Amino acid sequence: MARVELYLIYSYHLFTSLTFDLFAAEFDMLFLCFLVFTIPLAPVQQSIPTEIKFVEVARQANITSKTLYGEERKNKYLLETTGSGAAFFDYDNDNWPDIFLVNGTRLDGTPVGERAPTNRLYRNNGDGTFRDVTEKAGLVRTGWGQSVCVGDYDNDGDEDLFISYFGANALYRNNGDGTFTDQAERAGVAKNRTRWGSGAAFLDYDRDGRLDLFVSSYIDLDLKTAPLPETGPCLYRGVMVACGPPGLTGGVNTLYRSNGDGTFTDVSEKSGITKTNGTYGLGVLVTDFNNDGWPDIYVANDWRRRRFISTTKTALSQTSASKPARL
Repeated sequence: MARVELYLIYSYHLFTSLTFDLFAAEFDMLFLCFLVFTIPLAPVQQSIPTEIKFVEVARQANITSKTLYGEERKNKYLLETTGSGAAFFDYDNDNWPDIFLVNGTRLDGTPVGERAPTNRLYRNNGDGTFRDVTEKAGLVRTGWGQSVCVGDYDNDGDEDLFISYFGANALYRNNGDGTFTDQAERAGVAKNRTRWGSGAAFLDYDRDGRLDLFVSSYIDLDLKTAPLPETGPCLYRGVMVACGPPGLTGGVNTLYRSNGDGTFTDVSEKSGITKTNGTYGLGVLVTDFNNDGWPDIYVANDWRRRRFISTTKTALSQTSASKPARL
């Protein structure tokens, strides 16, 4: 007998709603990360609780780092209104789920006397508490991190990390000794088509036994030319806000196929995923929607119609609609 626990971590875009109804498609999430643990349980006789409560225990668990994303009181650009992702994963294979938190930064840099913000890796101590091992693991990086996905892309038995960025993406290979090495440049996944990678997911879309990578892209943002709130003016219900996404060039999603040697090839055009009209990509969800044995991709878009991408044996087909196809 076993119990399967499903952890769902999400960070959603400002002014979007969250209704977890797949067919209503109202979950414009910047990041989706699923992690399933199977825990052996002995059969026990116990009453079913009538009420389940969640208690905030971050401080007691020693998870105290601060997430920063732009200025705290005023945002100049849409970039500052988003947020960053998180993931549970067992990086050291000790059967205790550890935590990885993606972080952002500020346009004007870090104030004097403060440490620059960075992503964080918390190792599970096995007693309900965690220890910050970011520096020891080699995962210190300051930048505009967005989402994170977990997968063993090199099939060595250790879980690796991909982090999408506004800027260069990161692909951290787990060295198996508690440390990570960024292999994004070598692997060919560092550069974004439009600089702003949002959601991401590992999947084996061609079922060759090697993990491929899908990265959604939000907008083609250049801070040197991007409009400011007062230049529009850009208003939301009468309040001046950061401009976009309407009026800004939407991003282009990317599908990377694993070459089996630690590198990837961009097959976005060849696979057909660039042919849909949807843009402003945010969250990515991967599952076999129609039970045909092939993984499908759902992309939640901001402002535009969502994108449902069905994988077939020969190619990828796309459906761009306000609701995903009912299969």
